[in-house]
Amino acid sequence: MPALLKEAEYCELYAHDLSVRTPATDCLLIKYLVANKYAVPETRQQLLDTLKWRKSFKPLSAAFEETHDPKFEGLGFITEDKSKDNGEIITWNLYGQAAAKPDIVFGDLDKFLRWRVGVMERGLQLLDFASSRTQISQVHDYANVSFLRMDPNARKASRAAVEIFQKFYPELLGKKYFVNVPLIMGWMFTAMKLFVSRETMQKFVVLSYATYLAEYTGSNVPEVYGGKDFKMPELVEAEVKTDVGPEAEL
Repeated sequence: MPALLKEAEYCELYAHDLSVRTPATDCLLIKYLVANKYAVPETRQQLLDTLKWRKSFKPLSAAFEETHDPKFEGLGFITEDKSKDNGEIITWNLYGQAAAKPDIVFGDLDKFLRWRVGVMERGLQLLDFASSRTQISQVHDYANVSFLRMDPNARKASRAAVEIFQKFYPELLGKKYFVNVPLIMGWMFTAMKLFVSRETMQKFVVLSYATYLAEYTGSNVPEVYGGKDFKMPELVEAEVKTDVGPEAEL
């Protein structure tokens, strides 16, 4: 680890200092090992690539320091089920709200990615990698989205975000709920079985009707998704909690 951090010239991972061994950092390293089926060379390379990317991209800045374009308001937020211990944390992606203006919302890819990564990083701050709550779920609402004629800007932005999360956020996904998916498009998710692992497919839940979502998440979701007594002030606004000092850049 010291040699890897020296090569990366960086030691921060999801606001944790990898130069100090803790139960949380052990958990994070295990996630990278699991993602690479415990092959150490591949694990080392993915972690090294992640640290170099974090040093360059500065995701914590995207999450907690930067002011993002108002055009992203309403496209994503975070909720936490506080009705039970270790309740599910969900990042919501409501891209259907941008269906009428995809070139404006997704046209500037860098701005979109900084906003979307910022949402992810805020959600991660609600996890406790020293406990049993070490994954975050996602909802992708496809209301008003045309699967057959998806805007090129939206498609490019979606692919870029997926690539970042696959490369630099391994084993952090709990469940991934696809909501308002047209019945006729069910074949697309069946075809995904050919390209993703069985473990990943088990995390996918495809729903044609939004109100069915509460059957999987519980009632602590907006009413349009089958929830009850959900109020917008319950939306989570996380604060960065970091054990990384100014020596993050080694």
